[in-house]
Amino acid sequence: MSAPTSFGPSRLAELPLSTLDAAHSAVQSEGMAAPSSSTAALVDGLGMARRVRAARRVESTNLTMLGVGALVIGLSILATRSQFSEWIQVLTVPVAFLALWGIVYRRSNTAGVRRRGVGYYVIALIAVFSVLFGRLPLSHSIGALTLLGAGFLIIGSRERRWPVWATALMAIVIGLLTSSETIRRIVRLDETPTSVVPSAIAVLILAVVALAGACRFRLAENRELQGV
Repeated sequence: MSAPTSFGPSRLAELPLSTLDAAHSAVQSEGMAAPSSSTAALVDGLGMARRVRAARRVESTNLTMLGVGALVIGLSILATRSQFSEWIQVLTVPVAFLALWGIVYRRSNTAGVRRRGVGYYVIALIAVFSVLFGRLPLSHSIGALTLLGAGFLIIGSRERRWPVWATALMAIVIGLLTSSETIRRIVRLDETPTSVVPSAIAVLILAVVALAGACRFRLAENRELQGV
């Protein structure tokens, strides 16, 4: 009984899904060979941890916000003639992280599960104050998508969710290649009046990948919550 009590479902839910699956299978196999009350309690604890993990919807929510942010940035790149396109890209970063913070906070209160130490609100506040006091100056040199990806890279790493940080890493690379003049000179990508089109397409492809991943994880989370 001691294991589930001292290391409850909320803490277990922080572990990678592959670890939970392996532990759940191992404990179930051991329990079938030598069933005991402590083994049954541990199986229940691991099952509850999987449901807690699914209820938080970390993968689907983060990938959705990353995908929507990339979609807005990609479309604004195409609208380079608009005087608002630059501001749209700059504001996308704080809006995405503020929305994410609100969703995570509301869901945590509803489910009664708090995941401390991730930094959702810290990243959101940094993005907001950067706009208020400096218009996110780095977005002019390395791109808004790079900053968006950096935030999700931190969140994905802190949450131990590799699909989130891996997609965020892709966003950082694409953001640097499409927005940083220094990087473009190093890799010899010439700036032309039509170069915004392939840049926008690359960003939009990233958006599709992130949103497709979000849909996949959303379905997986629903199945876990329904006990399928």
